[in-house]
Amino acid sequence: MITDVVVVAMYSEADAISHVNAALAAAGEEQCLRPLDMSAAGGSKVITARVWAASFSYLDWSALRDALMAAPWRFPRDVTILADGDSGISERLIPGDPQ
Repeated sequence: MITDVVVVAMYSEADAISHVNAALAAAGEEQCLRPLDMSAAGGSKVITARVWAASFSYLDWSALRDALMAAPWRFPRDVTILADGDSGISERLIPGDPQ
Protein backbone atom coordinates (compact mmCIF):
# COMPACT_ATOMS: atom_id res chain seq x y z
CA MET A 1 0.00 0.00 0.00
CA ILE A 2 1.69 3.17 -1.22
CA THR A 3 0.73 6.70 -0.18
CA ASP A 4 2.24 9.68 -1.97
CA VAL A 5 2.38 12.96 -0.07
CA VAL A 6 3.31 16.35 -1.53
CA VAL A 7 3.64 19.58 0.47
CA VAL A 8 3.80 22.94 -1.31
CA ALA A 9 4.85 25.86 0.88
CA MET A 10 7.20 28.79 1.08
CA TYR A 11 10.90 28.11 1.63
CA SER A 12 10.61 29.55 5.16
CA GLU A 13 8.49 26.56 6.27
CA ALA A 14 11.49 24.24 6.74
CA ASP A 15 10.97 24.20 10.54
CA ALA A 16 7.43 22.90 10.11
CA ILE A 17 8.68 20.16 7.78
CA SER A 18 11.34 19.23 10.37
CA HIS A 19 8.53 18.97 12.96
CA VAL A 20 6.59 16.60 10.69
CA ASN A 21 9.67 14.51 9.93
CA ALA A 22 10.46 14.23 13.66
CA ALA A 23 6.90 13.00 14.27
CA LEU A 24 7.33 10.44 11.50
CA ALA A 25 10.61 9.23 12.98
CA ALA A 26 9.07 9.01 16.48
CA ALA A 27 6.29 6.85 15.02
CA GLY A 28 8.91 4.50 13.54
CA GLU A 29 8.49 5.64 9.94
CA GLU A 30 11.69 5.25 7.90
CA GLN A 31 10.65 7.62 5.11
CA CYS A 32 10.45 11.40 5.49
CA LEU A 33 9.43 14.41 3.44
CA ARG A 34 12.32 15.61 1.29
CA PRO A 35 12.68 18.80 -0.74
CA LEU A 36 12.48 18.48 -4.51
CA ASP A 37 15.02 20.27 -6.70
CA MET A 38 13.48 23.66 -7.51
CA SER A 39 16.56 25.14 -9.25
CA ALA A 40 14.91 25.28 -12.67
CA ALA A 41 11.56 26.60 -11.42
CA GLY A 42 12.60 30.23 -11.03
CA GLY A 43 14.37 30.63 -14.34
CA SER A 44 16.59 33.68 -13.90
CA LYS A 45 14.95 34.47 -10.54
CA VAL A 46 15.14 32.76 -7.16
CA ILE A 47 11.87 30.98 -6.42
CA THR A 48 10.72 31.28 -2.82
CA ALA A 49 8.35 28.30 -2.94
CA ARG A 50 9.45 24.79 -2.13
CA VAL A 51 7.95 21.37 -2.75
CA TRP A 52 8.55 18.49 -0.35
CA ALA A 53 7.45 14.96 -1.21
CA ALA A 54 7.60 11.35 -0.10
CA SER A 55 6.17 8.00 -1.05
CA PHE A 56 5.31 5.85 1.97
CA SER A 57 4.52 2.15 2.35
CA TYR A 58 1.73 1.22 4.77
CA LEU A 59 1.56 4.74 6.15
CA ASP A 60 -0.50 5.55 9.24
CA TRP A 61 -2.25 8.41 7.45
CA SER A 62 -4.09 9.72 10.51
CA ALA A 63 -0.81 10.11 12.45
CA LEU A 64 0.85 11.94 9.55
CA ARG A 65 -2.25 14.08 9.01
CA ASP A 66 -2.23 15.06 12.69
CA ALA A 67 1.49 15.95 12.51
CA LEU A 68 0.98 18.03 9.36
CA MET A 69 -1.94 19.93 10.85
CA ALA A 70 -0.11 20.54 14.16
CA ALA A 71 3.20 21.63 12.59
CA PRO A 72 4.37 25.16 13.42
CA TRP A 73 3.60 26.64 10.00
CA ARG A 74 4.56 30.31 9.73
CA PHE A 75 1.99 30.94 7.00
CA PRO A 76 -0.47 28.04 7.27
CA ARG A 77 -2.96 29.39 4.74
CA ASP A 78 -0.17 29.34 2.14
CA VAL A 79 0.53 25.62 2.64
CA THR A 80 -1.11 22.94 0.51
CA ILE A 81 -0.76 19.24 1.27
CA LEU A 82 -1.81 16.60 -1.24
CA ALA A 83 -2.05 12.89 -0.44
CA ASP A 84 -3.00 10.02 -2.68
CA GLY A 85 -2.76 6.37 -1.80
CA ASP A 86 -3.59 2.83 -2.81
CA SER A 87 -5.72 2.48 0.33
CA GLY A 88 -8.22 5.02 -0.99
CA ILE A 89 -6.66 8.06 0.66
CA SER A 90 -7.08 11.10 -1.55
CA GLU A 91 -7.01 14.33 0.38
CA ARG A 92 -6.06 17.99 0.02
CA LEU A 93 -5.27 19.80 3.27
CA ILE A 94 -4.60 23.46 4.00
CA PRO A 95 -3.51 23.84 7.65
CA GLY A 96 -4.98 27.31 8.06
CA ASP A 97 -8.49 26.29 6.96
CA PRO A 98 -10.97 24.93 9.49
CA GLN A 99 -11.48 21.19 9.00
